[in-house]
Amino acid sequence: MVRYILMRILFLFLTLFIVFTILFIVARFAQLERMEVLTFKDIPFMEKLKITYQDYVSYVKNILTDWDWGTDRKGLDAWNELVKRSDLTLRLNAVAFLFYTGFGLILGIFGALYKGTLFDKALNLLFLFFSSIPAYVMIMLLILLFGYYLEWFPPYEPPASNGLFIGLKGLIIPVLAVSTYPLVQVAQLIRSEMTEAFNSDYLLLLKTKGLNQRQIVFHHLIKHSVVPVITSLVPIMLYVLGSSFIVEMVYSIKGITDWLFASLFLSSADVYYPSVVLPPMVLIGTFLTGIILFVGLLVDIVYGLMDPRITMGAKKAQMD
Repeated sequence: MVRYILMRILFLFLTLFIVFTILFIVARFAQLERMEVLTFKDIPFMEKLKITYQDYVSYVKNILTDWDWGTDRKGLDAWNELVKRSDLTLRLNAVAFLFYTGFGLILGIFGALYKGTLFDKALNLLFLFFSSIPAYVMIMLLILLFGYYLEWFPPYEPPASNGLFIGLKGLIIPVLAVSTYPLVQVAQLIRSEMTEAFNSDYLLLLKTKGLNQRQIVFHHLIKHSVVPVITSLVPIMLYVLGSSFIVEMVYSIKGITDWLFASLFLSSADVYYPSVVLPPMVLIGTFLTGIILFVGLLVDIVYGLMDPRITMGAKKAQMD
């Protein structure tokens, strides 16, 4: 298991390096292409390669020696700006993760316990409804309903000066917007696994040992049902992360999305045109890739700890 984790960490850093390099090359070529348009002068392809290579070596050297990732369009330090901006984005994703996993687990358990009842049928209708609405539509519906019509929550990201309570209220609409679809996915996975477990010989064995339904569900079946769900967390979190980009723009959250957009486009007289700022683009892409790879590593470790057969299978493969 330790050897497997070390190999995964090595693969993580190798992947980050490759992604970082690709992002730098693409961003630098985009800048050179833009320079050609503005100066009306063509730059030969080999000259572009030479410029990109020299800038790449210099950029990597600055990162390794001074941890200098460059500056953004406003001249602000890119790394410090990422730390500040990512706090808002990661907070949204972290709260959403707790919400859709927690409530998905609860709804999945109740759906399995009351399978075939009116409650289960109503729950399935709700699942069908919410899984059909994408996040960018959901955020607009929530803003119109809870933000403007009922006025329960802020219709846009409230300033930090409004205090902690208003700030927490400001999280509710975007968290709900990105959480509806993954909540349904988690709940359906839990319900399916628990329903299958209810019909297994394993359940009959537990009953013969004298365990009641509460003990069976909370001490055995939940753990049994959660293990397969863990493998689905990475694609679910990828969906939430992608959805949060749209939600941040619509809800006016000054997170990574706003910074990335400002680094890719300039506006003049309400017209946007491409104007790439390299450091934020490279830093954001590398950072998000690192988050995804790190979460995938944690999921694999937790999955291995919860299901010892993974470790046993790896040992057997090594012996063979």
